[in-house]
Amino acid sequence: MENVFSRPYTGPDPEFMGCDHEVDHYFCRFRYEGGSTTYRVDGGNSAGYEVTEVTQTAD
Repeated sequence: MENVFSRPYTGPDPEFMGCDHEVDHYFCRFRYEGGSTTYRVDGGNSAGYEVTEVTQTAD
């Protein structure tokens, strides 16, 4: 798996659109030419954070 992440990213530059806080998680969004990516992030300061879901949307 580390081979996948050792390659440099060559996609479009994302623009951070902020995070929305829900009861026990966050939804953080990035927009780029051609679409967007939303990350669901669970956890908090004391427990740490973990990305538990990734959703991509094409324009």
